[in-house]
Amino acid sequence: LGEIGSLIAIEIWDHDKQAFVKNHNNPKGDLSGIYIGTELELDMEVDIILWAVVSGIETSKIIEMDLTKEEEGRLDYAIEIIKRSKIHLYDRPNYDIAQLEGIVKKHQIDEDVDVLGIDYIMLTSNLVLEAREYSQNMWTREDQLFLFISKSFKERLANALNIYVSSSTQLNRSVNDKASEKNAGMIRGSFSLCDKVDCASIVLEVEKKELEFVDEILKKGWDNKKPTHVEHIFKNRGGKIKACRIFKRMNLGNMKMEDLFCTDWDYKLLDVDQVFAEPYLEEQEEGNGLEGIF
Repeated sequence: LGEIGSLIAIEIWDHDKQAFVKNHNNPKGDLSGIYIGTELELDMEVDIILWAVVSGIETSKIIEMDLTKEEEGRLDYAIEIIKRSKIHLYDRPNYDIAQLEGIVKKHQIDEDVDVLGIDYIMLTSNLVLEAREYSQNMWTREDQLFLFISKSFKERLANALNIYVSSSTQLNRSVNDKASEKNAGMIRGSFSLCDKVDCASIVLEVEKKELEFVDEILKKGWDNKKPTHVEHIFKNRGGKIKACRIFKRMNLGNMKMEDLFCTDWDYKLLDVDQVFAEPYLEEQEEGNGLEGIF
């Protein structure tokens, strides 16, 4: 949801400039994204998270209505931004691939659909039935069902509909073992689910030993910012760098994300061009009526 908001919202709050600015990811305002929810209520939970992403105000403050006058105005404007953006929210707790295809195709009648976000990958009863029908009841094991999901996401959604598909899933028990490597073996469904994925990663809170591994890197500066999380990218199909670790600061209250530095799998600093998970923000054009308001 944070990814869709950061990609599709036509404007977004810049914490440095303390103002709404044009979203560099969507400068023409014509990108379209679809969010498929499975657990969170659209009105009571999903909307609030999206408001937080665009406004920069943490969800806890929004829920408790603990807002200053400035934040009230900022929140009202963020809601208007979302209404003017092509962000489509759906609640589908028992989705299957045919349903997802139908939703995307319905919107493709009137507009190009660029992003499909599915929160999250799970073995719904409809998916299980669809997989068994597809395989003529040959696929019954969990790993086979997850392979069907991976294959369908790539072939029937991403490739056939020409869209970017993003999703997440649960980790297995190995996440509690600090000695376990952060790779496909930690994913529920494991290698079957990751089979067709182009880019796969695990995001976890930074561990003490990891801070020790990058202590010399941290001494170089980074504006005295310490990472809170590490994104362990263990698959990057077609990329020059096949595996790496991105140390970042994350605020789960408003999904703000700041990449600090990138290392190889052995925690050695890599010299790579930085690509922001949160959009690069450019100066606001005149004539939008925002200068001096926030």
